[in-house]
Amino acid sequence: QALGAEVEWNASALGRDLASSYLVLGAMKAVGGLGATAYRRSGAVSGFSRHLFGQSALFGGILLGHRLEVLTGIRPSGDAGGTLVDSLALLLQFNIAGRLSRRLGCEAFSNWENYLDSQAATLGSSQVFFPSRVPETPMFGPAFAMAGIGDRDHLNSSSPPQVISTTFPPSSWPAYESYYYPPGGNGPRPPGIRYQPEVRRLWETLEPVLREVPFEATAEEILRRRADFESADLLWLEQIRDFSELVGGHVEVYGPDRLLEPWTSQFLKPRADLLAGAMAITEGKGRVYEISLPYADARFGRPTEKGQYAGLQHILSELETSFGDQVLLANVQQGRLRVRFPNFPLWEALLMARFGNQVHRLVLVDGEIPRDDVMRLRGKLLAPVGLSRQPLFVGEMKGRVHPFFFVLHDLFHATNVCMLPPQLSRTSHRLYFIAKRELPASDIKEEHLNRLADMDPGSDFRGNPGIFVDFSLRPFWDGIRRDVLSEDVAWRRFQRFPKFLNAYDKMLNSHPPENPEDSHWHEAFRLRVQDYKNDFSNLLRRVLRN
Repeated sequence: QALGAEVEWNASALGRDLASSYLVLGAMKAVGGLGATAYRRSGAVSGFSRHLFGQSALFGGILLGHRLEVLTGIRPSGDAGGTLVDSLALLLQFNIAGRLSRRLGCEAFSNWENYLDSQAATLGSSQVFFPSRVPETPMFGPAFAMAGIGDRDHLNSSSPPQVISTTFPPSSWPAYESYYYPPGGNGPRPPGIRYQPEVRRLWETLEPVLREVPFEATAEEILRRRADFESADLLWLEQIRDFSELVGGHVEVYGPDRLLEPWTSQFLKPRADLLAGAMAITEGKGRVYEISLPYADARFGRPTEKGQYAGLQHILSELETSFGDQVLLANVQQGRLRVRFPNFPLWEALLMARFGNQVHRLVLVDGEIPRDDVMRLRGKLLAPVGLSRQPLFVGEMKGRVHPFFFVLHDLFHATNVCMLPPQLSRTSHRLYFIAKRELPASDIKEEHLNRLADMDPGSDFRGNPGIFVDFSLRPFWDGIRRDVLSEDVAWRRFQRFPKFLNAYDKMLNSHPPENPEDSHWHEAFRLRVQDYKNDFSNLLRRVLRN
């Protein structure tokens, strides 16, 4: 009207315009949903493919909407060329208006709307996963295992996991729910990272050092020859930026003081003692990488399986607790997740300031390493952190993850294992290699070795050796008891457990601890194995009576 056009303002004209809007926007939403489904099933992961699918679906929805207007008499029928031109013009208007609205400051409002939608969808969903801090077992938090543990046989597993965000409706960016991480399934593989030439040259310099870690050497020799943290930081920062771009976020780099910076003015700064101690160790050279994501959280793994579903917010919150709540690492506000990661020198310095001289020092390695090498490092109070160029398999996720998360996964373990007594690390290291050499081959032995290597950081066995022995043996024992209670006893499996316990008891008696400080843990292992033998005898009598 401002440009001189005649506009009808009566009820009939407004009703017609409203009906036209419902038809066109409804058609666009319907076809857009079909386009999103087609994109997920196509396996495409490039930005161009996503854009092509989105614009094609949008244009198809406009064409369908105009056709519905003709069929309902709202729009006069015309030639196909005119309809095509009108549809292209409307498509152009939508793209221009979308860009303008974001540039003019409407993005915050859009994020707030998405946040409200996320809360409503979460409350209305019967399949939402809420990670509990007080689970049914003594094991808290995500049941991580070290990234390097395990062989590659499990790469053929089915039912690929997903990485899921809680954004509702889906963001215009490729939400993590669109990416399956199968070790070899039908879903799309994780998107690869394209490194800049200078970063590729850095990889070529660093990888030989990562691959030649002298696992058999002394702790002092390993630390002297370990990879340069500064170079590794540049690689990890590149991966953090790639992950952030993948989910529509952005990365900023700060000094160490950022770990004390409140998220909003409503919160006080935490105590600065821990950070001051860490900065003295690093001589103030640490850095902090902060990501802001347009999601309430980003989750990795299967939401239907306990222990295989880990969220960034939950992981960073657990790490805050490990550091005595003296650093601020994660916050959700208005539908955005903000997370902070200390770089390698600062992370290790925080561990040393928090846990003292018995801390597990970080050793950078090439991706995943054999379980034996993990245990060789643990016996020397060293923690492996795997660097990988491209997405890599993580056992408990049963799929591949972005290399950024692979590093975070290992840093999570390195932090939490520092909370355990050094005597436990030495005892589990020693018994691991004796058991591997002397115990007869069985699935019980392999599960026990895996758990000796895992030392689930959330389990409460810091001062109770019996609880740790339960952690390493109970899963198989519980399975036998379930079989007996259900009267479905597999006798061959039933007989393997006493053979294993007798061999384990004999091994413990034949190999007393070399270090007097470890006697407490060694003796606790022996007594708990005796308890299991007695429990099994009682269970066997019950079976025979039945």
